[in-house]
Amino acid sequence: MIKPKRLKTSLALRGAFRYSTEDAKATPQNADYVDQFLFETKVGYCDNFSSSMIVMLRSLGIPARFAKGFTSGDKVRSENGKTLFSVKNSNAHSWPEVYFPGTGWVPFEPTATFQNPEEFIDSSTERQVTSDAPSTSEENEAPTQRETAEQRRNAEQGSDTKKPTKSETDSVKKEATHPLLILWIALGASFIIAVLMFLFRKSIRLFWFKRGIQNDKWDFPTSYRKLLRLLKAYHYLREPSETLSSFASRIQIDGFTSLTLAYENWLYGEESTPLPKEDFERIIRVLRSK
Repeated sequence: MIKPKRLKTSLALRGAFRYSTEDAKATPQNADYVDQFLFETKVGYCDNFSSSMIVMLRSLGIPARFAKGFTSGDKVRSENGKTLFSVKNSNAHSWPEVYFPGTGWVPFEPTATFQNPEEFIDSSTERQVTSDAPSTSEENEAPTQRETAEQRRNAEQGSDTKKPTKSETDSVKKEATHPLLILWIALGASFIIAVLMFLFRKSIRLFWFKRGIQNDKWDFPTSYRKLLRLLKAYHYLREPSETLSSFASRIQIDGFTSLTLAYENWLYGEESTPLPKEDFERIIRVLRSK
């Protein structure tokens, strides 16, 4: 059971992330795309929010995948029972899909401030279109169909005084309920993401740090600076006037002193230092135990 105090903290964490396509910063070389968004900039667009949710779900063993497409766009006009929409590049969007056994892939909407999750429609649920050629019974029903279309046009103009039938009323209720249900699902998904990010924030950072150590593209200076930020997340705080050597001596974590010495040799002597994965892995084991 999640305690109320943790819920308040998670809700505050939700407000720390901001949607912006202009303020989103490019990921520097040798930096991690998701790590930068979650723990540094906290500003991004749909790709940042979607990929972050996918990474967190996968780290918990939940199948998730990345999907990209378009919203339905802006309505231009309607005529002859058909509606024309304008879809532009600004309607491009991405979202995560989560696999539920017995149900399949279900789309979620974690992007902050996104207001139109109901615009995404699964094409597999659309009704099949029948042949354009009318049957004999359809020809007999043509006057009734024309009358219905006329009534619909009158209703749009406000001149139709007939009461809607029960089936029409039920259809309107279903159309209103469907977007509302998707909106609640999107809000629930956003809340779940915030709770997961708060409860597993240290584990997520440790997971990505360990994965980066195993990547040959990471160099030693970058790894050491990321380690300092990781230690800060675990409340190993370095005083402003404290040198790296005295900081390492004070916290006394196995492997950190030798790493600090190697980093200072590189920093002041510009010596080429390989990535000592064994020392990093010892520190990861110590942090995991906490």
